[in-house]
Amino acid sequence: MQKPLHYLLILMIIIFGVASGNLLSNYISAQYVAYQASMVSKELREQINVVQAKQVRAQRSEQAATEEQRKQTTKGKRLRRSCDDWKKAHIQFDSNSTKLEMQKSCDAYVQYVTKGY
Repeated sequence: MQKPLHYLLILMIIIFGVASGNLLSNYISAQYVAYQASMVSKELREQINVVQAKQVRAQRSEQAATEEQRKQTTKGKRLRRSCDDWKKAHIQFDSNSTKLEMQKSCDAYVQYVTKGY
């Protein structure tokens, strides 16, 4: 009678070992998949950052070119001259009205160059 109990104990140990192995294998597989997903995610974020940086550089370059073109237009030159004239008047007379007109004129120039209106 001792022998069947012994075999039953060995069977239980084997079943426990197989079940533990399967659970451990599933856990390791899940950890590996999570690691691979994080690596892909990191790579995608890096690629997105590179693309965004290129877009920002292109936009800045385009904006700088546009601003330079606006500075060279008749309106841009006229607004710049007006700003310079009011700066000179403010330095010469140093009054609130010349200061306000200088600020208004120079703001108009900056707004035209940066925004186009």
